[in-house]
Amino acid sequence: LFIGGPGVIAFPVSALLVCALSCNLFQTSLLTLAFSLWTLLGIAFGNIAMPFDTGSTIELLSLRLGVASTALAPIVVASVMAARERNLALMRHLAEHDPLTGLLNRRTFHQRAQALLAADDTRGAPAAILMVDVDNFKLINDTYGHAVGDAVLSRVARKLRESLRSTDLCGRVGGEEFAALIPHSTPAQIESVTRRIHEAIRSEQLRVSDPHADHLRVSVSIGATLSQGESDDLRSMLHRADLAMYAAKQAGRDQTRML
Repeated sequence: LFIGGPGVIAFPVSALLVCALSCNLFQTSLLTLAFSLWTLLGIAFGNIAMPFDTGSTIELLSLRLGVASTALAPIVVASVMAARERNLALMRHLAEHDPLTGLLNRRTFHQRAQALLAADDTRGAPAAILMVDVDNFKLINDTYGHAVGDAVLSRVARKLRESLRSTDLCGRVGGEEFAALIPHSTPAQIESVTRRIHEAIRSEQLRVSDPHADHLRVSVSIGATLSQGESDDLRSMLHRADLAMYAAKQAGRDQTRML
């Protein structure tokens, strides 16, 4: 407004580029639209003086093309930034999750579980660790093939995730082993959760090519443990849950043991 001249239509580009780097594509597009409309209206009403006849068709067309070209730069930058953020989010997801089941991988589960156990909001109520192991998984692989084994793992992971709360952590920590961290738990709640997991997984039946059975029934053995005070750490809890899980297997599988 104060300087005038044909160059003023490019003055806000620096600010729009900053917006493109810090705002999302939709916000940048709105700001760019507002800039373009304000510039054209300002020139049309004489608020921005131009050193040429704005009534000329050629001059007016050139002006509008110039404004549009100037507005294109921040939109392109915002589009590139949006694509970059999507790629980074995909890379983070692939780095933190198991590709077969979609659950957290072992490293990420341990990191997040340790952080959750160390958080102040877990004090005053014990947290529970569950170790879940698919029964007879090696026999399933050897009998029906790895494709069926992968399908079993995927379905067990889905049922496990559906049986837990959104605030609980769940990850694949081994070939056929899964772990879950449930904050603010009681023995009664853990019994209810594990019973729900068993029932959900028992309800899953895989169709297989076998002369003796049309469907494959899947079950899991679960070991559970509750935190024992502030000095208890993730490693010791996982060890106790692992021992409890092996006790469940030795007792006949398809059941839960708590230690």
